[in-house]
Amino acid sequence: MAWQKIVVLDFNSQQAHKITKTLRLLGYHSEIKSPATTIESLKGATGIILSDGPRLGFTEKKIQFNEEILSLEIPILGIGYGHQLLVHLYGGLVGKALIGEFGPAQLHQDISTYSPLLLDVEETTTVAMAHQDEVLELPQGFEVVASTKVCKYAAVQDLNQGR
Repeated sequence: MAWQKIVVLDFNSQQAHKITKTLRLLGYHSEIKSPATTIESLKGATGIILSDGPRLGFTEKKIQFNEEILSLEIPILGIGYGHQLLVHLYGGLVGKALIGEFGPAQLHQDISTYSPLLLDVEETTTVAMAHQDEVLELPQGFEVVASTKVCKYAAVQDLNQGR
């Protein structure tokens, strides 16, 4: 059986290497690429992860990102900055959080919403959070799958994107 290829697009985060290592330990073929990479360089990928970044504010100068990647018919997961960027690009609103979140937080799933990503995750689980900006409004078609005490849209999805 051939390994499934997951590409991590690195927004200048130390986390990109940790994500890639974890994917490899789970049996995936994983590569790190620039967010400005070409569609051709993603050939054979079965999923893409947009990493977090060390940015202090979402509204500052934007990082180069090849938006054609969003036209690929494969799952795309955004973490931290990647999560905010996806929401922004699909028409949602991202801005300064009323309360920043740093360190451990309790992530609570909305059990009324089916999420394939969270199938094997406890209904309440401890996660690491580090953000001053957050999603303030969801794009059309997106739904909340999990939140923390201070972050209403900690995990969101649109299962119909790319179809």
